Amino acid sequence: MGNFMKKINLNHIIEGFLAISTFEIMYPILTHAAVFSNIGTTPTPMISNTPPSSATPVTIFGGTLNGGASSVVSGGGNGSINCIHSSTTYYYDGQSSTSSSPQYFYITPSITACGSISFILFGGGGGAGWNSYGGAGGLTTGVIPISSLNTNILTIMIGGGGVNGAYIQQSPAPGGWYGGGTGGGCYGDSGGGGGGTFVCSGTQCSQSTMLLAAGGGGGGGGWYNYNGGNGGGGNENGDNGLGNGGGGGTLTSGGASGGGNSGAGSFMQGGKGGCGNNGGGGGGSGWYGGGGGYQTNDGGGGGGGSGYCASIVQNCSGVVGGANNGGSSSSNGGNGEVIISW
Repeated sequence: MGNFMKKINLNHIIEGFLAISTFEIMYPILTHAAVFSNIGTTPTPMISNTPPSSATPVTIFGGTLNGGASSVVSGGGNGSINCIHSSTTYYYDGQSSTSSSPQYFYITPSITACGSISFILFGGGGGAGWNSYGGAGGLTTGVIPISSLNTNILTIMIGGGGVNGAYIQQSPAPGGWYGGGTGGGCYGDSGGGGGGTFVCSGTQCSQSTMLLAAGGGGGGGGWYNYNGGNGGGGNENGDNGLGNGGGGGTLTSGGASGGGNSGAGSFMQGGKGGCGNNGGGGGGSGWYGGGGGYQTNDGGGGGGGSGYCASIVQNCSGVVGGANNGGSSSSNGGNGEVIISW
């Protein structure tokens, strides 16, 4: 026993006691401690486009991205941002074809990495007249190198279809947003012109900021088969309205009026249809709008608006009436659309 007791070291006893006491004190502290983790309920910060609710949202995360990358740009934190090819479609979002508002496209770093953006525009169709068809909106396509732009915001304006005048007596049929001319409609039943579809640099559309346009179709005239003219696409004029119709918009001026009290087209605005026994169709909007149709017993169709591509647009092309959305059989013209790809 004496030899055993000699082997016991008092310091070891004290150290063991302290170890047990320390564990008992630390345990409740650990069980109530906050645990920090990189997994939480807060979403990862992101850069996001804000297209209309009907369009496909575009969400681009920062940092190194995976996917079909064609090029890489520098990112924050010594990372890189790869191009992920995608597309989004902008539809007309107004409560009616005559009232809407601009929409916007944001060029994020990941879109910039793709190098260029492609566009397809459809203009709004003209409304039908009495036994006459509205003209179809134009189709415009083109590619813009991102390095040619001085802003990361583009304004998108989608053309609305012109209202048909087949059952509107003594009340002008409204033109489609934006800029479709009203039908004559004093006694004849003529349709409103289709709105133009536009893509502009920055937050406003003007002659200096316009990048692409697809012309709206002219409204149908108030007489048999006096159809509205088709809208232009690319750098092409709109068609003239039939009968005593309004002239198509051109690359330098609005379409001429069909005569009488009808109106000529102007920048982004179709002319109003003439008011008489058989009203003239409203002109379609566009880079330059078409003229309104003449009012007579043979009321003419409205002229189509012109298309447009700015000088920085590559591979500009178009089809007059390519939207195929003119009003027929007493119907409104169809709305336009914009498809953006990168």
